[in-house]
Amino acid sequence: MISPARWVNGLVAAVMALAGVGKLVDLPAFVEAVGSWRLLPGLVGRSVGVTLPVLECAPVLLIAIGRWRVARAWLIALLCLVTIGYAAEFVLFGPPRCDCFGKIVLFNQGRTEALWVLARNGGLLLPLLVVAVPRRSSQSEIAGRVGEPSLLPTRAFTLTEVLLVGAIVANLAALLAPSLAATRDAAKRRVNLSDLRSHTAVFAAYANESRNALPFVTRPDAEFTLLGSGDHVTSARFFWARTLWPLALARSHYNTTPADPIFYAKNSKFSQVDTYEYAPTCFSLPEFWNAQTRTGPDQWRPVTVDSVLFPDRKGILANFADAATSWANYTLAGSSPDVAWIDGAATTVRHDDLSRPYGPAEGQWGAPPTPFGRVIMHTVNGVRCTDR
Repeated sequence: MISPARWVNGLVAAVMALAGVGKLVDLPAFVEAVGSWRLLPGLVGRSVGVTLPVLECAPVLLIAIGRWRVARAWLIALLCLVTIGYAAEFVLFGPPRCDCFGKIVLFNQGRTEALWVLARNGGLLLPLLVVAVPRRSSQSEIAGRVGEPSLLPTRAFTLTEVLLVGAIVANLAALLAPSLAATRDAAKRRVNLSDLRSHTAVFAAYANESRNALPFVTRPDAEFTLLGSGDHVTSARFFWARTLWPLALARSHYNTTPADPIFYAKNSKFSQVDTYEYAPTCFSLPEFWNAQTRTGPDQWRPVTVDSVLFPDRKGILANFADAATSWANYTLAGSSPDVAWIDGAATTVRHDDLSRPYGPAEGQWGAPPTPFGRVIMHTVNGVRCTDR
């Protein structure tokens, strides 16, 4: 019969093993997340990110070969170290002291996860420590055991059996990982599309309050515009409204802060945070997006909903999180952006199914100047034409 102490050890080891397997399924994302910690910077954090899932799976193997006490000591030490690490990173260090809202969003997401990890570890540590305390036997129990034959030791699995089972589990995890990753990505995409639909509804409300004009949040007659309020304020050039629009609208139209997850794509890669981008064609006149009619900043004026000729085919917001952001792939070839259309719909569209963008993009007024246009953002002839 298995003792209560072994039941506790086994259950805790199983929970930790499941946590380790979950990290291994999406190991690159976990490694990048830990690598972004200020407590474990750079290579140290990435090394810990690679090692931790293996350490979480190890107690199950120790129990399988009969090393119950070693497994218990391993679990106690691991839970203590992980708890201290999360507490130090998200309690002692606190949020980043900067106006980098992407990092603030990452910190808020990490803090939510940290609270769950701390609660889980506390719930696992308590029973482990209770069963680890040696219990003193009473005189009657000692007398009752005098003369009793000793119990035969229970047979544990051999090392070969454990390694064989481990190899089988690893192969199954490798087979399931792609499908699990695809399912997780699809779920994130659904949340992205829901966010985008919510934003189009808010933009429509903004237009109703602003003589039918789409959001216009930066000043064309000034080099910089102050966006935000309270602790969330930054200066922005005119076309920076493309990514910084949440600073202008978060409090007035969403009753929240610019760090709210609703403004950021859920399928951002690794430790990046991608804002839903607001198409510059929606806050500058159509003439600005044609080489024959472009004159410059005098065409940076509000665009009205009435001037949009094809609202079901002109994008207003887009998520490019699944594409590389280097200059070499600025056109996003091979990606499938999530797009919100001016009519209120939101869909995921293959890049090859979208219209070619206006080549010069913002030109000399971009900051930094962009080498060529991007789909949805830089539509030829602006709101008078279509993106698909």
